[in-house]
Amino acid sequence: MDVISNIVNRTKQRLKTDACLHIACKWMCIASVGVLFISVADRFVAMPLLSLQLVAYVLLGALIGVTLTAWFSVNVSTMVAATELDKRFELKDRVATSLTVEGTPFAEVVVQDAIESIRHSDVQRNLNQKFPIHTPQSSLWLVALITSTFIVLNTGQWNFFNESNLGMTPDSPDVNQIEESIQQIVAQIEENQLVSDNLEKELNDLQLLSEHHMDSAEEFQHEALRKITDIQKRLDEMLNSEELLALDSLQNKLKQLELPRDRATLPLVAALKNGDFDDAQKEFEKLEKQLQSDSMSEEERESLREALEELAQQLDALSEMNSELASALSSAGLQGSLSDNLDAAKKAVEQSKTLNEEQKKKLLEMIKQQQMTKQMCQQLSSNCKKCAGGQQNSESELAKLNAMQMFKTEAQLSKSQCQGAGAGMCNKPGMSKGTGGQGQGNGGANNIEETEFATVAERAPVYSEDGPIIASQLFNGGLLTAGESKAELREAVLHAREEAEQAITEEQVPRKYHDLLRHYFGQLEKLTESEGGN
Repeated sequence: MDVISNIVNRTKQRLKTDACLHIACKWMCIASVGVLFISVADRFVAMPLLSLQLVAYVLLGALIGVTLTAWFSVNVSTMVAATELDKRFELKDRVATSLTVEGTPFAEVVVQDAIESIRHSDVQRNLNQKFPIHTPQSSLWLVALITSTFIVLNTGQWNFFNESNLGMTPDSPDVNQIEESIQQIVAQIEENQLVSDNLEKELNDLQLLSEHHMDSAEEFQHEALRKITDIQKRLDEMLNSEELLALDSLQNKLKQLELPRDRATLPLVAALKNGDFDDAQKEFEKLEKQLQSDSMSEEERESLREALEELAQQLDALSEMNSELASALSSAGLQGSLSDNLDAAKKAVEQSKTLNEEQKKKLLEMIKQQQMTKQMCQQLSSNCKKCAGGQQNSESELAKLNAMQMFKTEAQLSKSQCQGAGAGMCNKPGMSKGTGGQGQGNGGANNIEETEFATVAERAPVYSEDGPIIASQLFNGGLLTAGESKAELREAVLHAREEAEQAITEEQVPRKYHDLLRHYFGQLEKLTESEGGN
């Protein structure tokens, strides 16, 4: 009897599942029609009420709801299942009869006869074939409705009832807002005296713009954005000048200074390592006053002089460190040792017949930057030596570096203010509502193009990263101890380094990663050298 009960129960489940699918698909089509109708209506207005995510959640919830409702609403009785089983397998009502005679004297005979018939017809194996679960015909309609709904939601606002389509004038740029933005950016930049002196012409042109009578507010806005973009480009040029790039290189070199044993010079060296030239200048002036005063003992004064001499030696050593330039020259097919003589390196690059003009330009820029950085280091060293010798520094290099650092800070602040003013000028009424709002996406009528302000060519400054994390994980983690030939490994490293330098020279790698890559292969080359010596 268990065999019959098992087969009948399986039949019930398949009949119920098939019926449930048809009912659920039917009701989902009805729900999808309603959602599609609401989505279409929502596209007619200027501000959307529905989002793609919300509709997806609604449809998912509706699918779960109608599926559960259909499942609990469909009821297939045991007798119906048995009758359908006899009919499809042509068992001549044996299964249904075995269920009705249970408990009678003839039950055992009838059940055995039914079981024999089931085995003879191989019902166990053919049950799924005889009772298939059909894909509802309305499922194609359901897919079409849901797809149409998502397409409608992705088309943006149609704005059929927008004022511009009813003969009204669409939102125009606010002239007062544009003039206010112009005055704001001029006032903000003029507060940065170091920067404003270099932008006098651009600021005057921007101020005079409001005095010219434009044909339309859109033209006024477009011209104002162009002027602000010109100022931003000039600020980019200032931030990426040779002097400021050399300053960045110097700051990265100063990070390699070793902290002194002498407590008196510790604040000075710490400020230099942190690139804080303002604090460094104040500390340096303190040291000058201490050496010239009578408050220090001769022993303390001698110790301070020795510390300053040691700092000067470190600065001289840093001025000669040109490993990045040596790598670039080697990759370009020139001798890396030329980096020790920058004038010779410059002459070799200029006279090279294997380099193209772009490669020469990049290498010459790098040499120029190294020359300026070297001069800065040497001048700092000279100031330290003069101070140690009791001489007064009439022109402190730290004061110049501090002025450059202040200029850089003000230029960065002015650039940020330009971006903010331009963005505020673009956010006229009806444009700052977010996605789907008036004048955004595919809806609304955008009367001007506001893309010029957003595109500014920028040359990133060079940063010489120390790279300890990458180097420690890749090199000291044991990757060089795999037992392969040291000569082959070193050759592979040198080849990879040359390819990286070639990519850097041809601008295939973003500039901010140049020094990190050079440090990476420099560390790897050192490790292959040490491995070869073991």
